[in-house]
Amino acid sequence: MTAGWFFREYRRLFREDNVLVAPTDYIPVNIVSPLDGESITIYNLNPSKRGAVDVVRDNSDENRRKYNGFDLNVNARLGRGAMLFGGLTVGKPWEVNCDVDDPNALRFCDQSSFVPYQSVFKLSGAYTLPSGIQVSGTLQSYPGNPINAQAAGELNTPEAGLAVNYNVTRAVVPSLTQTLITVRLNEPGSKYLERYNQVDLRFGKRLTFANVSLDANIDVFNLLNTNTVLREIEIFGPALERPLEIPQGRLFRFGAHLRF
Repeated sequence: MTAGWFFREYRRLFREDNVLVAPTDYIPVNIVSPLDGESITIYNLNPSKRGAVDVVRDNSDENRRKYNGFDLNVNARLGRGAMLFGGLTVGKPWEVNCDVDDPNALRFCDQSSFVPYQSVFKLSGAYTLPSGIQVSGTLQSYPGNPINAQAAGELNTPEAGLAVNYNVTRAVVPSLTQTLITVRLNEPGSKYLERYNQVDLRFGKRLTFANVSLDANIDVFNLLNTNTVLREIEIFGPALERPLEIPQGRLFRFGAHLRF
């Protein structure tokens, strides 16, 4: 058994700065959240700055990405050829991205106080039955998060959960200079999908005939045929929370390896 603590911090992240537009060129406008009636401030660009673009990419001294996590791993021999190994990771990745050019991006720009710790669990084992059939399997359990956020061996980076985004257009603010302003209505870490669990199994047996051996196996992926939602629509409107992706259904695979 091994245990570990991991802390990572990425500093001086890249940022894009439109040097022709300053924060003072934005005019605050209050709108009402269609989600809960909260008053939200958005920032309308001064019409005189429409089309003024000269973007410089540099490093920010404020923006950073962090990860704090704990790992527990087990590797055991249980006798009669049985093996068990797996691990538990409990971690919290988050980012601070408040050094921005557009003040509309300041809402929830510091995720450190919002994002909770979450866990990933994996367990694998193998055992040989008296008949010579080897059984092995894997259990994987992931927190219910957007699957396209998983990266770099960390839980998810950044881990802000599901968003409820509101697209503000001129239908909402007639004087809007920008074509569209996207506002996050919910706090980071306040909404997650259901936890995703998957069980895979393999059955294998070696058959020997004279100088010929045959290794036959049957694999079953997603044994429980789980249909947990992996991605859903995050734009406020009639289609909000409509599923976009679920795991591949139960799958059987037959294989053989012949040696002679």
